[in-house]
Amino acid sequence: MFDSTVALKPAVVCKITVETGNYSSYCDSEARVIKDQVLEYRLDTQTINRLKPSIHPAYARLLCAHMRTMGITMDALFQGSTMTWQDLLKRQVFISYEQFRLLSENAIRLSACPWLGLELSSIMQASAHGPLGYGALAARDVRQGFRLIEKMLPTRISIYTFQVIEQAPHAYFELDENIEKGELQEFVDVMLLGSFFDMLERMSSEAISGVQVAFPFPEPEWSERYYARFTGASIAFSSDKFRITLPLALFDQPCMTADEFAYRNAERECAALLDNESQGGDLARRLKQELLEQEGAYPTLEQKAEQHCMSSRTLIRKLKQENTHYQAIVDEVRKELACWRLQNTPLSIERIAEALGFQDTSNFSRVFRRWCDCTPSEFRANGGLYRDKASGR
Repeated sequence: MFDSTVALKPAVVCKITVETGNYSSYCDSEARVIKDQVLEYRLDTQTINRLKPSIHPAYARLLCAHMRTMGITMDALFQGSTMTWQDLLKRQVFISYEQFRLLSENAIRLSACPWLGLELSSIMQASAHGPLGYGALAARDVRQGFRLIEKMLPTRISIYTFQVIEQAPHAYFELDENIEKGELQEFVDVMLLGSFFDMLERMSSEAISGVQVAFPFPEPEWSERYYARFTGASIAFSSDKFRITLPLALFDQPCMTADEFAYRNAERECAALLDNESQGGDLARRLKQELLEQEGAYPTLEQKAEQHCMSSRTLIRKLKQENTHYQAIVDEVRKELACWRLQNTPLSIERIAEALGFQDTSNFSRVFRRWCDCTPSEFRANGGLYRDKASGR
């Protein structure tokens, strides 16, 4: 439940109480209209999930590095993003799917390469996956390697649930979506397939054959590039889900890079990361998720510390250990929600300011200019383009 008092005009104050979907309001007719408009565009569960941290920033950094080799500037690539290139370089916690989507769509548009995911699949090697990647390569055999991936995938990406099914004479890898990827379905799926093939080729001690791939999107015009990229694999489109099938006998093949000591170390690292994930991730990430779900009613530092059964000083110290602070997290949530609403809803700037808890539009515009170096109106009119203040461009 949250209780927010939003100043709409000097003479119009609307108190909205939200509890289990039931709304009680005490406001005049004008304020009631404003409330209805804001609630109409209140974030649904799917949108909140797209805004929650869910992807390791290493994957976005690899995308940016590839774009640089194509001569694309970071200023152009980060158009409309709530991050800058400098933010991404320093970031250690997950980014949201929405942040990754904006970068990826910009990359496809700027490169004029609709099959960009295929190109990236060639550079998405095991080393990009941290301890999960080198742990899989150090496994005793192919089975142990992919069982580690099945269990520990949430330590790198949480937009999928990965399942390994052994049913002789085949092994099946099924990926269920936790977030609707929409127009980015092909881009993300083919990048994952590239990682799968890289892992399998590095682990297997024999030539790979008999692999079948089923994609859950229609066959694209450039499908011949798929057959050239994944030689020897049978590829089908318009499946009910993303599925990879291979002979079960491959699971018994010993890994060429097997190293029991390295595997155990990687397994311990992954287990610690997974335990952290099961608790909602790092403290900063948990706070961001909480704030996304209670938009417009952001607690003070003291209130948030009390909710987490700790003192304000302890909360400050813990966030400092993660290289952030509470106000920075609140600002990041407000900035992401402001940008999302400016780009995805017809709500007026006044209504967006009210939904984010600002007392007036001028205050919101002043803070937004500090965030993005432009006004909300300019941001909306320019399709989200703002200058990267870190680069000075």
